Amino acid sequence: MPILRRHHRRTADPTIDEARPAVPQRAGGVPVLLSPGLVDLAAPLSQALGPGFSVETEGLGWSGVMIVGAVGPAGVRFLRISHPGVVLLVVDRRGYGHRPIDAVTHLDAGADGYLANPPVAEVASHVQALVRRAGASAA
Repeated sequence: MPILRRHHRRTADPTIDEARPAVPQRAGGVPVLLSPGLVDLAAPLSQALGPGFSVETEGLGWSGVMIVGAVGPAGVRFLRISHPGVVLLVVDRRGYGHRPIDAVTHLDAGADGYLANPPVAEVASHVQALVRRAGASAA
């Protein structure tokens, strides 16, 4: 019989493990903010997510889902402290190939998800899963 273990995220910053509020749903849907380097994903991601989400390329991103490029551990920690209510997804589009250590680094720093060179459909699926986990429904 296999032994099942719970995995706990290791963090150096105690503010990272604080309970995050549920992702709010506005009239236009759950807000999804794209960082400047990912704005070309706006139209296809909006179509893939559907009407329950509002993909934005400008704004403060104080709540909802924020999708950023590979910002490194310092960038993740800064975003986590400055945007405590946001669900943070790192989308690494650098062309050199996926290095597992990059995912570990970003997740350990406080990102809620990490994807390397993903198709738009995979980004949409991860956003929907992260929102479900945060307790919001994107109906």
